[in-house]
Amino acid sequence: MLDEGKQVFYGSREQARPFMETLGFVCGDGANVADFLTGVTVPSERKIKPDFESRFPRNNIELQQAYQRSDIKPAMDRELEYPTTEEAEMNTRMFCDAVTLDKSPHLHKSSPMTLSFPQQVKACVIRQYQIIWGDKPTFIIKQGSTFVQALIAGSLFYNAPDNTAGLFVKGGALFLALLYNALLAMSEVTDSYAGRPILAKQKNFAFFNPAAFCIAQVAADIPILFFQVTSFIIVLYWMTALKATAAAFFTSWFVVYLTTFVMTAFFRMVGGGFPNFDAASKVSGFSITALILYIGYQVGAIS
Repeated sequence: MLDEGKQVFYGSREQARPFMETLGFVCGDGANVADFLTGVTVPSERKIKPDFESRFPRNNIELQQAYQRSDIKPAMDRELEYPTTEEAEMNTRMFCDAVTLDKSPHLHKSSPMTLSFPQQVKACVIRQYQIIWGDKPTFIIKQGSTFVQALIAGSLFYNAPDNTAGLFVKGGALFLALLYNALLAMSEVTDSYAGRPILAKQKNFAFFNPAAFCIAQVAADIPILFFQVTSFIIVLYWMTALKATAAAFFTSWFVVYLTTFVMTAFFRMVGGGFPNFDAASKVSGFSITALILYIGYQVGAIS
């Protein structure tokens, strides 16, 4: 606590109120402790116990002197001097020895990490699934909306005829399969900024390498995007009555699956390549517009 440049108290929060009350200041029931502490040297705000009117600290100098005579100050001084004590040096050596014992033999001695790169990737994959599990409503809504959108699109293109009249309809169904999953991947821009402060903090604490986190994100996406794309393609493909052969179906599924992976990685790159969300959102919006305009669907439809 500072008052007009003088340190009138230094200690834990739990010690501050009892210390001031022993000097004669009154903190009313239900009163804000912070306001009570900042008002002890303000005559219009402080309240004094009846037995302390003649001996309570009236200004910051007297309050500072009272603090220096208390038992709290020597304890705080010992805490401040602790980093230079032999006990601190011994504990530091013990900690360094423990880190050395825990460090993977595959790492260089100068590396601040304790886990090897494959172990970091494994830990990050587990962490990624824990994040998804912690936000189950978002995951369920995303997958559920994908299935519902596939039903809606399938009913729109339902049983497209096998002639030139159905050519444009079937092309539209395939274009929608690519576009919808690419649009879903745009959420990665927002997610990258939501998790950036945590990633930076854990990198500074040598928890893991950012490259391990990026690889883990891709690895965690494999089963999730597999389920997402498969549920969408199965419904849309067969409701549209596209070519009923295994080769045609799996070719369509693979192209959409691969495109979804690429767009997910692309939007993560956009999120990681810009310092703020405003710039990243502009680039991601422009890129998806360019994708729609120059993917070739309009040219093929016109021709």
